[in-house]
Parts: sequence; C-alpha cells; structure tokens
Amino acid sequence: MNRSDSDKLTDILLGEAVLSVIKQQKNLNAATLLERLQGMAASEQDSARYIACLNAITVIKKTETSSATQRLMRNLPAAEDNVIRFDTDNRKPSGSNKH
Repeated sequence: MNRSDSDKLTDILLGEAVLSVIKQQKNLNAATLLERLQGMAASEQDSARYIACLNAITVIKKTETSSATQRLMRNLPAAEDNVIRFDTDNRKPSGSNKH
C-alpha cells in the first residue's frame, strides 16, 4: 500500500503529539491529543506540517465519534424491527402516586 507524503507526515505529527503528551505526564486520550495537536497547529510555520496537524485532528475526531457510536450501539437492546422502544419500562409501579 502506497501512502502519500501528507499521510506519512500526518502520522509523524500524531506520533509527536503522543510523545509530547506522555512527556508531560498527562493522560493519553483523545482530549489531550486534540489539545496538543491544536497547539502544534497554532504555532506551525510550515504549511505542509500545518495541514498535517489539521488532518491529524480530523482523524482523532472521527475516531472518537466512531468509538462513541460503537459504544452506544453495543449498549442498545437488539430489536428485530430495527426500532428502539422507549415505551417499555420494567419498573413496577410504586403504589403511591404523588402528584
């Protein structure tokens, strides 16, 4: 698989951001990576590196969105008709209604 120079540079800058977060002894997660990449982009003078920072930010955001969607989907009950039912409640009535 041939990767473009911009893809390679995006990966390099993502790696630099990871190492920077680790050196700062911060938690390594999407939020800290985004914060670091945004800082790198803000101070970047080279246009190719600036664009690669923006690409890395996009990759992290897409990955985070995809991960959140997958977590959500794993927790949903299976429905044969592909509909999520909100009208079913397994709680029993308390017997005393306070209105």
